[in-house]
Amino acid sequence: MYDISLYAEDQKYTTNGVAVISICYNISIKHRRLQKTTLKEWKRMSKGTAEQQAQWIKQLDALWPDIKSGDSLTAYRQAYGPTQFYFGDRLLGEVADKAFGPAFFSIWLDSECRYPKLRDKILKNNKTDEKKGQ
Repeated sequence: MYDISLYAEDQKYTTNGVAVISICYNISIKHRRLQKTTLKEWKRMSKGTAEQQAQWIKQLDALWPDIKSGDSLTAYRQAYGPTQFYFGDRLLGEVADKAFGPAFFSIWLDSECRYPKLRDKILKNNKTDEKKGQ
């Protein structure tokens, strides 16, 4: 369905550090379906309050486009700050709530995520800033 890559500033991924998750889709999918799936996972994993979830989905509705095969959607989470979304290399906008980023990334990276084997593969292939510490 998609190829996913994680880029984290730190050697080991942390829930509040700088991180980028990039998803290249191999299918077409309407943005409403992406939102519905995202909300379903937040509810299943108890990420955020019902009010936060509703607000986040409202913000994503204004940001996310429909996806065609070959399109990429990228989330750039700043440390303890907003999360920006890119469609290809075009900035779509951001969600400012600092709780959003960890909740969004948890869909793929939380110990309670739906696909633990995919999670392990993503974390194993994490790309870090190799210049850090030099």
